[in-house]
Amino acid sequence: MIDSLPGIVTFEVDDPDQGDEILFTLPDPFQYELISLTFRFVTEAAGATRVPLLNVSDTSGILFRVPLGSTQIASKTFDRYVMPIGTTPVQTDGNHWTIPFPIGVKLLGSWDFSTTTTNKTANDQYSNIRATFMRWATPTS
Repeated sequence: MIDSLPGIVTFEVDDPDQGDEILFTLPDPFQYELISLTFRFVTEAAGATRVPLLNVSDTSGILFRVPLGSTQIASKTFDRYVMPIGTTPVQTDGNHWTIPFPIGVKLLGSWDFSTTTTNKTANDQYSNIRATFMRWATPTS
């Protein structure tokens, strides 16, 4: 984490092991709103077309999923940019995808961001994961 004060905060997430999914947990005791999420996904030559999804979950399970652009074929590198709807259109320019995320969604500390990738192989790799949020204190009762 780059900043620990309320306001805009950026998390640089450790790259998962090769073949593993992205997983990071928002720290307590704050609320968050996604500004951007960026990462690279590299697929190896073997295997079928991959279908990556972004999950937001709490202890009860997945709250909602966001498709991460298009499918991804074998032997391909895509940089993906997830931003709130209305800030930028869904687009691709060869190796870059911009994907909309629901605007105004309030996320709570302890919730997880993760990926689920259909047909992912043991040699596929997620990397360069960076998430930026607006963060504020959670109201107390």
